[in-house]
Amino acid sequence: MTGLLAHQGLRPTTKGGHYAVEQAIRAQFGPGFRQFGALRRRRNELEYPERPGDDATKDEAAEAIEHTEAILAAAQGLLDQLGPF
Repeated sequence: MTGLLAHQGLRPTTKGGHYAVEQAIRAQFGPGFRQFGALRRRRNELEYPERPGDDATKDEAAEAIEHTEAILAAAQGLLDQLGPF
């Protein structure tokens, strides 16, 4: 997502982090990037678990890969259409 913003000449600041990137992308490009937020939040949960045993399952990982591939395809489709913001 940061790559799409960079392609437009935009750079997110550290204030707001990935949430700011998510909001900027969704505002510009719509619901095709909706799953990014869920993936971002789940990654954070797994990286900083609140309970022992809070692990991802193989099914969850497979679903995350599918969502990621769809997001990448949507981003790839935009690159030729994007110019400086």
